Amino acid sequence: MSTPLLQFESVSIQFGGLRALDDVSFSIHEGQVFGIIGPNGAGKTTLFNVLTGIYRPTSGKIRFRGQEVPYGEPESMAHLGIARTFQNLRLFRELSALDNVLIALDASPDFPRPSRLSAVLRTNDYQDREARKLERAMELLREIGIERFADQKTRQLPYGVQKRLELARALALQPKLILLDEPAAGLNAQETHELLGLLGTLREKHGITFCLIEHDMKLVMGLCQPILVLNFGKRLACGTPAEVQNDEEVKNAYLGSRSHGK
Repeated sequence: MSTPLLQFESVSIQFGGLRALDDVSFSIHEGQVFGIIGPNGAGKTTLFNVLTGIYRPTSGKIRFRGQEVPYGEPESMAHLGIARTFQNLRLFRELSALDNVLIALDASPDFPRPSRLSAVLRTNDYQDREARKLERAMELLREIGIERFADQKTRQLPYGVQKRLELARALALQPKLILLDEPAAGLNAQETHELLGLLGTLREKHGITFCLIEHDMKLVMGLCQPILVLNFGKRLACGTPAEVQNDEEVKNAYLGSRSHGK
């Protein structure tokens, strides 16, 4: 198999007396949809926060495209090629859907920040950049299927549309890897089915790799391979959907439990 896109190497993190992650190792390869599941308190969100540089591990290393992740610098993730969505949406609620994507494009490698002088003088280069940015923003909204909501304030949009908008913002960064934090949370069965199809289309069209935390087992088992199971901060299992479903420890810790989440 090819060199992993992402490598977690014996990563542990401790908060006082709590060991949130305990010697966790796994790899994600390009083109995969990698799923992470586990019961409440398993360490899933902590893992995402370590991966995106918010937390520094107590021990172990994380490499993305062969480069060690710079802890404490979440803003550097976009430059590395990592984007993230959140269960609790991080959108500008008083701005339009289009403006939300335009803001995200300011961090895209395709649109280097203009000088202050060129912005003040509105030079030809500056105006050309803004026109290209607007065109790209509309392309992203069309691709996600929400272009008709471009001019509406985000707070007025249906929840499912807001979830898609956050995905459009992530795509604006031209990532190699998108981290999805419970993308199906709050969606009905039809919206979840459409999301599954959309993620598959984006992976095929753009070659994007996805890593998602999710409690919707139908979505996970239908979309993800491999699947990592965490329990009390430890790696419990990692394998195909069939392998995970048939693992007795997993059944006891998670799949047979009524408690789903983080």
